Amino acid sequence: MIGVSITALFLLITLAYGRRLISVFKRPRVFKIYGEFAGLMPTIRTSTCKLEDTIKDVPYDQLSPEQAEKWKSNLQSSFILSRVCLFAARKLRNYSRSGYGKISSAFICVFLTAATITIFGLINLGLYKMDSTLFRTTEMPMRLTFFHYSFNRMFFSSISELEPAKPLAKSIYDGEALFAFFLLVIFVSLLLSARAERQTEELNRAIETLEQESRAMDSAILVEYRFESVDGALAALEKIQTGATSFLQILSRNL
Repeated sequence: MIGVSITALFLLITLAYGRRLISVFKRPRVFKIYGEFAGLMPTIRTSTCKLEDTIKDVPYDQLSPEQAEKWKSNLQSSFILSRVCLFAARKLRNYSRSGYGKISSAFICVFLTAATITIFGLINLGLYKMDSTLFRTTEMPMRLTFFHYSFNRMFFSSISELEPAKPLAKSIYDGEALFAFFLLVIFVSLLLSARAERQTEELNRAIETLEQESRAMDSAILVEYRFESVDGALAALEKIQTGATSFLQILSRNL
C-alpha cells in the first residue's frame, strides 16, 4: 500500500512539472479564448445587427408591436456586443499593464517548490517506513525530519541527521535534485524577455481585434438603423425605456 502511494505521489509531481513545461511553449489559454471569440464576431455581428427588409426603412413609431420588439431587441443585442468587446479589450489592456503575469509566474514557482518539497518528503517518509535501512540516521527521525531533508535537497544541500544509504533512496535523492533543476528551467523560461515579448504581441493583437470588432459593430448600427451617431442610438434606446440601457451604461462607465 505504501509503495502504491509513493508511486502515485511521484507520478503526480511528474505530471505537474510536465504540464508546466509544456505550457511554457504553448500559447496562453486566455489569448486563445479571446481569439476564438473575436473570430466569431463577424458572424455574430451579421446575424444580430441585420434588420429584416420589411422593417429596415420603416420609422420606429410606424412599426407594429411585434416589429418594434424585434427592432429594439436587435439594437440592444448589437450595443451589448459592441460594449462587451470594448470592456474585454479594456480588461486585457489593464492586465498587460498590471504586471500580473510576472506575479503569476512567481506564484507558480513558489507553488511548485512547496509541492515538490512536500511530495518528496512524503515519498522519503514512505520509503523509511517500508525499510528503515534505506537511510543512515544519527537518531530516530521524526516526520518533520523528512520534510527538512527534502527542503535542503531542493536547494542542493543535505543534513547530517538523515542521508540516503541504498540505491533506491539515492535515486529518489537525485530525482529531487533533477526536479529542482527543472524548476529552475521553468522559472527562467517564464521570465525570459522573448517569451514575455511574444505574449505581449499576442495580447496587443487580441486587444486590437476586439476594438476593431466594437467599431465595426458601431458602424453597422449606424448603417442598419439609420442613426447619425452611436450616442443618438443609445439615446433612442433610453427613450424607449428598455431594461438593457442600465446594463449598457454600466459597461460604458468601465470603458
